Amino acid sequence: MTVARLYLDVEWDTVIPIGDAMSATLGRGNLVCDGRSVWGMPVGGTTSKDGLHWHWSDVLSWLSENWFPLLFERHYPLELEPIASHCLRRQAEERWMVYQNAGCLSEEQYYDEEEGVYEFEERHNLAHAFQGLYVPNAFIFRRQEMMVISGDALAPMEMPWAEAVQCLEAIAETILARIRDKEEPIARSLMEAWRTRHRRPDLVALGWALGAPAEYIRTVAGTAGEGALPAAFGLTGERYEDNEFLAAARMGYGARVPAGTVRMILERMRTLPATPTPELDRLGGEAVCLLTERWESAPPHGQGRELARWLLKTGVPQEPEELLARWSVTLVRIPLADAPDFDALGCWSRDHGPAVLLNTASRRNRRDSGCRAALAHELCHLLVDRTGALPFAEVMDGESREPTEQRARAFAAEYLLPRESFEQGPCPGDGAIADVVCRLAVGAGVSQEIAAWQIRNSAWAPRLSEQARRTLSTFVSAPEAMG
Repeated sequence: MTVARLYLDVEWDTVIPIGDAMSATLGRGNLVCDGRSVWGMPVGGTTSKDGLHWHWSDVLSWLSENWFPLLFERHYPLELEPIASHCLRRQAEERWMVYQNAGCLSEEQYYDEEEGVYEFEERHNLAHAFQGLYVPNAFIFRRQEMMVISGDALAPMEMPWAEAVQCLEAIAETILARIRDKEEPIARSLMEAWRTRHRRPDLVALGWALGAPAEYIRTVAGTAGEGALPAAFGLTGERYEDNEFLAAARMGYGARVPAGTVRMILERMRTLPATPTPELDRLGGEAVCLLTERWESAPPHGQGRELARWLLKTGVPQEPEELLARWSVTLVRIPLADAPDFDALGCWSRDHGPAVLLNTASRRNRRDSGCRAALAHELCHLLVDRTGALPFAEVMDGESREPTEQRARAFAAEYLLPRESFEQGPCPGDGAIADVVCRLAVGAGVSQEIAAWQIRNSAWAPRLSEQARRTLSTFVSAPEAMG
């Protein structure tokens, strides 16, 4: 029998539940996370080695109240990016100190921001279930398709989002089993709250899910009535489930795509049919297995290059638009001039796609080489991310540092300009390196930046002189990254 990585271990005060909901759920328990005890060590006299003695109905109540943000909120307040949730307050305090020393933090701003941080902690720190009692922090927060559990005395632990949801539901069921046969008001209220935890989202809940302010959400939805908001994002049932429209809107906001443009994108996505893609599905399954079995420990850019080399060896065409057509992936060219940094969006779900929406008016896509790079980038996501990190959609803006984006950028470069195609030749000298960059870029139909990076990452790299490296760095947008 497999032991859950996150569970509640409780020794109830009575074998048979007696009394009201609070009495029936009284016991000594502990949260166990990946085999580690979270509340099993003494803290201020409130716990013992055997855990915390409390009425665990409080945990059920907290889970019901915060189910939506636990499962779907992915953004920290104040646009902060701590290494884990338990570090959020520390990072916020550092921010406030910097602003205060610079004389640009008003008392009103401080209290507003501090309230935002506290409310985040209320939603994500399981320790807040124990009102009036101090226990060690246990933050639960979603990062893409993973759930991260962390605390001051708990090193961050990642687990697949779906697995974490099952664990949280099992914790709730452990407590529910103690009150399910009771008719008293508190027990009935607790059971009803759990039953309706999937209630349809309002504006506040959509803000959590999208990480966007209310006005942005209203503009994307194109409606003033809050009752119509869920349908605008593809939420038509009573149970909230993530989907391609929410994913596109969330990523669009993160990529600073104007709300009106995101609305146009969602409207276009609704017209996309669902298309069978047997060859893509087969190759994607093989690619995911290779990632897991051979290249899991490699850095993202290394994974991308290996995936591209493997794919080309299967005999697929080296022209991305041709390969998309072969895979039955719909390609939509759409000019979005007011989103110059938004290059493309890939979307896929049971009801729509897979498809790629290419912004022909973006800065990079005004050239054919930019379009080819954007489409090659999406090939990588279609291959390996539909069943993992990006189950609904992906927005390409050229700036993201997420591992999935680093992998896709490296994949696109290697797919369009394989290093094997040139590195067996003689390494160019100082005077020839610029000509080689231009020649490779033209020959492969890629930007000079991609050509420069491929040279820098090729077998030629150890033989390049300092002057040649400096010359290469003049072709790229971030020369300091070239080293």
